[in-house]
Amino acid sequence: MDRVKTYKRTMYWLNTNKFCAGVSVDQDGYVYNFDTAPCYMWAAKKKMKFSQLLNYYKSKKWLISCKKLDVEIDPF
Repeated sequence: MDRVKTYKRTMYWLNTNKFCAGVSVDQDGYVYNFDTAPCYMWAAKKKMKFSQLLNYYKSKKWLISCKKLDVEIDPF
């Protein structure tokens, strides 16, 4: 099943030893391919949850910080 429409999206700023960029997360907790920086697009292609992405960077000891930026809700 392919997720096409997102009703709620949360934006995070993820800072790691490798990259520092924005990650968009859909209402189900998956990394959303739109509004996600290209350096984190691999997680969206693998249909990875944001918590799994954070755990991956924590396990590699690459995670520096993660900040919640905004929550967008689609009225339609």
